[in-house]
Amino acid sequence: MFFTLLIYIGYVGAKNYKKNLLIAYIVYLSVMVCFRVGGAIYNPEVFQIVFSVFSVFVTFWIIHLTIKLYNVLGNLNQDKLLLLRTGYQPGQRDVILF
Repeated sequence: MFFTLLIYIGYVGAKNYKKNLLIAYIVYLSVMVCFRVGGAIYNPEVFQIVFSVFSVFVTFWIIHLTIKLYNVLGNLNQDKLLLLRTGYQPGQRDVILF
């Protein structure tokens, strides 16, 4: 139940552009990487190792994307951040046909 709450915190942080919630989500993901690596070391079966390696790579990719979002939010000024939080939608939409 606790881990589900941390996943929800990450969702809320990304949706509402809250940097402190994103940090909590990054910490959660880092702890989960440690658990998965520990599980692969403790139970060295082929399936467990393959699953853990795949899961760790996907988790590192998610951590990378979350850190990028965190950095972008740090570079925004308060006006643009407020526009994002209030649901800004551009007035002009471009359609590109291939």
